Amino acid sequence: MRMQTISGAVVAAAIAAVALAGCGGSDSSSKSTTTTTTTTTTTTTTPTGTSGGGHDRLSASEWQVYETKNGTFVSVTNKSIARFRSCGTASGRTTSADAYVKCMGDAPQQAIDATTDLGKTLHGFHPSATAACTDALNAYIGALDQWRSVISAVQSSLSSSAPQSSGAAANARTQYPQVQSAAKAFTKECKPLS
Repeated sequence: MRMQTISGAVVAAAIAAVALAGCGGSDSSSKSTTTTTTTTTTTTTTPTGTSGGGHDRLSASEWQVYETKNGTFVSVTNKSIARFRSCGTASGRTTSADAYVKCMGDAPQQAIDATTDLGKTLHGFHPSATAACTDALNAYIGALDQWRSVISAVQSSLSSSAPQSSGAAANARTQYPQVQSAAKAFTKECKPLS
């Protein structure tokens, strides 16, 4: 039985080698051979609102995943921004960078982590989303990347107890509306219709 399998493999390899040898260079004594290949075409009907392997909007299960991750992101971000605001006000009354750093605590790192997690979730939707949903998805990911960069600047300035820490946090508060705007556009273009 094993001998037949090996022989079959040898025969298949020999046929493949002969076929490959026929491809390429020409020789004046070789004969021209024509091979006819039959191609079967299959027509697939795609339901309205989708194209190819993707779809114009997220599926209900994808949307549910998004809502869960976005809920965490919004909650953490709102708490972080509130902390930025209250610590900025407190630091306005004191010149102690250490007091400001202590007030901020781990709020920036939590915001970075939540932003990164939501960004990874959104990237996971790329293989299936198409059309306007893809455009909105890309814009949202871009806004999140910018937001993470701003929050990372806050975290970095806190790590060095730099005097500009409160300025970086104030900048973060002004940047967040761009993320909210991108989230609204994403919802409009990607939320399942029903």
